[in-house]
Amino acid sequence: MTKPSLIISDVHCHDWSQFSKIDEDGVNSRLRIILNETERHAAELISRGGDTMVIAGDLFHVRGSIKPSVMNPVMESFQRICDQGVQIAAIAGNHDLEGVNADKLGNAMQSLDAIAGFTAVTAPMRFQDYYLLPWYQSLDNLRSEIEKAKQNCDPSKTDLVIHAPVDGVILGIPDHGLTAKELGEFGFRRVFVGHYHNYRDFRNGVYSCGATTHQTWSDPGSIAGGIMVYDAGVEHLPTQAPLFVDIKDPDMLTEDVVSGNYIRMKLKDVTEAEIKSFRSEVIEMGARDVVIEAIKKKAGTRVSSIKSGASLEASCSEFIKSDLKPAREERVQAIVADILSEAS
Repeated sequence: MTKPSLIISDVHCHDWSQFSKIDEDGVNSRLRIILNETERHAAELISRGGDTMVIAGDLFHVRGSIKPSVMNPVMESFQRICDQGVQIAAIAGNHDLEGVNADKLGNAMQSLDAIAGFTAVTAPMRFQDYYLLPWYQSLDNLRSEIEKAKQNCDPSKTDLVIHAPVDGVILGIPDHGLTAKELGEFGFRRVFVGHYHNYRDFRNGVYSCGATTHQTWSDPGSIAGGIMVYDAGVEHLPTQAPLFVDIKDPDMLTEDVVSGNYIRMKLKDVTEAEIKSFRSEVIEMGARDVVIEAIKKKAGTRVSSIKSGASLEASCSEFIKSDLKPAREERVQAIVADILSEAS
């Protein structure tokens, strides 16, 4: 590659409910943020002289059900990118598929293949200096396809892009048996892996791409953004979209942490007046929105100053605390909060 190329992953275009509204064009505001961030990365690629973009899976979020109000803005966004001369190849991730394995009929991205310059990838293929593999439910099948890929290219001069669970990307997620060490030993120049929402350089030529933006309460602390790829190395481009930030100690409240982000505060032994005061303080610091989970001094139950489903969330939270070891509690709390958020 004499010019840089761009890799993004786990874009998860969706009509997100939490913290969203409908903008003046009728588009979900959080979907608009995601698309704007995607176009910003594409503009950065163009400004550096590049014209190649790879999406490492999960362009969409809901398996087998993409609303027109999501699909149409997505198509318009990628049409604008391709109209600027960018060639895009997007591998099918598990969230893009109706079934368990990749195929054209069940791939939500397939409609974008009609855009000149956009290639939806549901089977192994070469794409410039990349070899692209879509989602495989079986890791053994994935390993077999990687071995086949080595026969169809010079792996030492080729970057492999896959969508798969790699051990050690996110603490608390059980290992699946696919390691960065194993991926590095296949012999490709570099391996870029989508699926888990955290950027990580494993220091052996293997990279977890991470998501383009934060999307749920599973994401606090994760590194989001895009990857600019050069012959000599890679550069991570941090997201400029709002982050999901957990505040567990009021002393953590600083403008640098809060401004422009979605904030969740967990407070103990506070009065209703103190809850309102904390909320006002966070909003004044520039938070885009705030969720407050609190155990009140008198009632002894958790309430939320802005969400109506707090009693269910409180019940789940207390059950998790009583039933799990501390090492696993935080991760499970985040997953359950995400599920409750989507259900609301």
